[in-house]
Amino acid sequence: MAQQPPPIPLQKDPLVGTRVGEYEVLEPIGEGGMGVVYRGIQPVIKKRVAIKVLKPEVAGDGHQVQRLVAEAESVNAIGHRGIIDIFGLGALPDGRPYIIMEYLDGEALDLWLQKQPGARVPLLTALELLLEICAPLSAAHRANVIHRDLKPSNIFVCRQADGTRFLKLLDFGLAKRAVSLDGNTKQTNQTTVSGTPDYMAPEQARGLSISPRSDVYALGVLAYELFTGHVPFQGATPMDVMVAHVNVAPKPPREVEPSLPPELDTLTLRMLAKAPEQRPQSVDEVRGLLEDAVVALGNPRPRGSGTHAAFVPGGSPASSSPRLPPMFQQMAPAPEVVRPPPLSDVTTHTPSEQSVVRRDRRQIGRGVGAVVALGLVLVGGIWFLTRPPPEVTNTNPPVNVVTPRVNPPVVAPVVAPVAEVAEVDAGAAEVEDAGVPVVDAGVDDDPEPVRPKNAPPPPTVKQLKERIGKLEARAKKKKNLDPTALQFLGRYRIDAAAADTPAKRTKVERALNEWERNFLRK
Repeated sequence: MAQQPPPIPLQKDPLVGTRVGEYEVLEPIGEGGMGVVYRGIQPVIKKRVAIKVLKPEVAGDGHQVQRLVAEAESVNAIGHRGIIDIFGLGALPDGRPYIIMEYLDGEALDLWLQKQPGARVPLLTALELLLEICAPLSAAHRANVIHRDLKPSNIFVCRQADGTRFLKLLDFGLAKRAVSLDGNTKQTNQTTVSGTPDYMAPEQARGLSISPRSDVYALGVLAYELFTGHVPFQGATPMDVMVAHVNVAPKPPREVEPSLPPELDTLTLRMLAKAPEQRPQSVDEVRGLLEDAVVALGNPRPRGSGTHAAFVPGGSPASSSPRLPPMFQQMAPAPEVVRPPPLSDVTTHTPSEQSVVRRDRRQIGRGVGAVVALGLVLVGGIWFLTRPPPEVTNTNPPVNVVTPRVNPPVVAPVVAPVAEVAEVDAGAAEVEDAGVPVVDAGVDDDPEPVRPKNAPPPPTVKQLKERIGKLEARAKKKKNLDPTALQFLGRYRIDAAAADTPAKRTKVERALNEWERNFLRK
């Protein structure tokens, strides 16, 4: 028998066993495209932390370094308990930057769901999860931060010592600082699409301006997945999924899961509307509708989406009597106190019983005194009302008092200064993103084209896609082709799929003509 070669020993991570700041690196616990996450500990007080370090191949990229810094900045700008805390950053001796985060005991939501029976959760549990994630997401929007990569792998199910669980929102590496809560924000780098295709809003997939309603769309994809067991769109490639988000109507969730209440079916489809203005305009609006659904299913209204109240399957409250919210507890009637019957004077009592008798006698005496006092007040009132009125001699002539007229003050309108918030691109996540290069060719910003009278009719969507395929084949055969050429065609493919009017198809046609002149006819 031939002797088997000895196994090749695994190479030890050189960072394990070293110090990063005041923390000792114990072991790697996760790895993404941009960095590695280690478990660390403070040697003196034994505080556990997570340390995210950029990989050597991207550590020299200033843009990636800025994204890591912006992630810490975004998290601290929000300051919500439902978002992972970042409390330190620095650089290793070899120049690689790192951030220090709180250590969470648990697992990501996508892994947690896979361990549930049938990889599904009951409807009330799904509503609870959605309500919990609404709280930190709403706090982020109030701080003018758009997450841009909301998905189950960026939601962490934390375990507590008593067996309960709560959620934390992770990975603000793609977060975007918005100018205002209600306004749209342009994506700084339109040459690439950032995010995860399965959860990407149509405007994000096209490289257009985003807003908090882009996160509402991703929350709608998450709701669809929790209610039905899978995401609304699937495809062979990321580009297929992105095109579906832009151009294909999702199948109603009730067609996949008939037991879903109609109200939740309608809400989910509203959140997945192609146009941002047709979606719920805020996460708070979504939260209110979800709370209404909880009540409609026979459960008490949650005491706020940030709480971790347990929903009991079948609609039964967790206790026999509902707990009132704190603000209403003071208004609740005091419980009725049932006193023991009065004790007889002829009965022999113990010293403790005698004290009760004396106390009851004092209370009876107080009651008799109150009745006597009330009678005296009534008698006096009757005499006062029935006595004859006294004669009154007015020795002073009447005085006319003139009240000066005072004009109301004129308040000048105050115009509050508008604070301009610097736009910060918090950029790349350490996990996967779409990786699909797309260039903003400006197709949607052109004026409405006027087609000559004798010109042929605008091409169909199918004809535009066929032409793009032919142009791609020609471009791949051309030597010394500009590397951005195929990136433009990727953007035009998405625009062609969304061209639902003759004017839009004419715009795409003209853009393709210009592309052919610039790249293939030189």
